[in-house]
Amino acid sequence: MVEIDGDEGIVHDVVEPGKDPYSLYLNNHDAARVRSAIQQLSVDLREIILLREFESMSYQEIATVLNCPLGTVMSRLARARTKLRSLLSVTSIR
Repeated sequence: MVEIDGDEGIVHDVVEPGKDPYSLYLNNHDAARVRSAIQQLSVDLREIILLREFESMSYQEIATVLNCPLGTVMSRLARARTKLRSLLSVTSIR
């Protein structure tokens, strides 16, 4: 986030209070790893994980949006989480 000092026209970078630079780096690095792993999922697994984990939709809402049975939502979500876990464990070893 950038903040401008109204009196002097000086631009200041504002970081989260209490976060040291190394913690910020680790958070950004982890977020990039997760984004990369999600991009490696097939479209059906990617959409289900995004709807559940990032859009916070319920299983029933996802079933309605995707026009599929609730059981399909649950099994795809389980597969997506397993695949993500596998992808993230491989990338952390490198």
